[in-house]
Amino acid sequence: MKTAGRAQKTAARRAWVDTRWALALALLAANSTVAARDPDPTVTVRLYNYARVPSGVLGGALSEATRIFSAAGVDLVWLDCVDPWSQSRLGSASTEPAGKAGCDGQVRGATVVLQILPRSTPVSKASPDAMFGFATGSDLAAVFYGRVQDLAWGAARNEIPLILGAVMAHELGHLLLGANSHSPSGIMCAKWDREYVRLALRGYQHFSPEQSASLREAVVRRQKGIVQP
Repeated sequence: MKTAGRAQKTAARRAWVDTRWALALALLAANSTVAARDPDPTVTVRLYNYARVPSGVLGGALSEATRIFSAAGVDLVWLDCVDPWSQSRLGSASTEPAGKAGCDGQVRGATVVLQILPRSTPVSKASPDAMFGFATGSDLAAVFYGRVQDLAWGAARNEIPLILGAVMAHELGHLLLGANSHSPSGIMCAKWDREYVRLALRGYQHFSPEQSASLREAVVRRQKGIVQP
């Protein structure tokens, strides 16, 4: 009777272990299916530094914009692009030159274009002085570097990259969230004053939880080829 009891216990233990393995494999398969269906939200940004922002400033700005998007659950991949077209087309609201340009790096996920424009361009002259950049269509954003420098007036030199990064994140946010996506506070706030800058320099300007969820959904849609204006 003792031998039979041990055999029954051993068989029960093996069945329990087999059940746990079956459940683990089922969960792994389910997670793999979800991952295949919903890829990690990633945006490749084709960057055109028309304003010739120094590498030290630009590197800090890219890091800050990446940090802001990462907090929202979206990865940014930056490609350093060179526009072979004439500078006479600088600042146009067309992605044709950017689409034909050479970019150093591999594209991942959805793709957008970001131009950093110098102080004097046709589009900057036609834009209100309080505007630090713009987003047009579904895949082109631009930042006015001269106006960012003005906004950073009085700030320490090492703080300019943080401000530029916040402006870049704001305009990229418009591309993904839509034109009417300003909010009373946070990175998508429409009013940029000294208090806003102070909070941005301390890393307190982010996308809201609702905006973060919308960003992730928008990026996944783009990765699947679905772009909503």
